[in-house]
Amino acid sequence: MKKIFIALILSILLIGCAYAINSTVTINDADFELPSKYQGGEMINGNYKLENIFSICCIDEDVSKFIGLWATENDFSEEVMISDHPVRHYYSYNEYVHANMSHAYFASEDSIYEIK
Repeated sequence: MKKIFIALILSILLIGCAYAINSTVTINDADFELPSKYQGGEMINGNYKLENIFSICCIDEDVSKFIGLWATENDFSEEVMISDHPVRHYYSYNEYVHANMSHAYFASEDSIYEIK
């Protein structure tokens, strides 16, 4: 009985550790490490989407469409550095979903990415 209890405790610990491990998705030859709370999404047309909660997209095809709207209609914007990469962060209240929305844009090699 004691061995079963110890095995159960070890199993719970191992499952918890495995759940906390980050995973990586590749978009347009760029690797993105995802924390466990953003895992479980799917790749759609070369972009990563987790329901209506989180997404990473390569926006090379129409940069002005994506950044232009947020550059003109935002409550707040700032430039931040993430791992030596300059990132433009836009923040705005969305009255349709009654929540704050945040978008980040950055370049990597010859591509531009959006995280929202």
